[in-house]
Amino acid sequence: MRQVAIITKEEKDKLIGQQFMTDVYFNPIQDLDDNWVISSEEIDQSEDKEIISFKDLRLNTHREKKALTEEPPKEEPPKEEPPKEEPIKEEPPKEEPPKKK
Repeated sequence: MRQVAIITKEEKDKLIGQQFMTDVYFNPIQDLDDNWVISSEEIDQSEDKEIISFKDLRLNTHREKKALTEEPPKEEPPKEEPPKEEPIKEEPPKEEPPKKK
């Protein structure tokens, strides 16, 4: 599982747009509980330890929030049963009227 550290909204605002390595930027995201988090990789690889105090951050297992753009699973329409066939009724043979002479 991916490890993340919970940060405050103010820390998130400080980190946005900041590089933690050359040409690599912090990317705070929200977890399932709407907490702002950064990854353990962002913390471990940060070259500027003075942006926020990383030593006070505790790592937790990331609980991913599903993207809003994902479509909910499609429900299959109920299967329709084929119409029941009625048994064929056989009619008794018709008697022919007697022929006139």
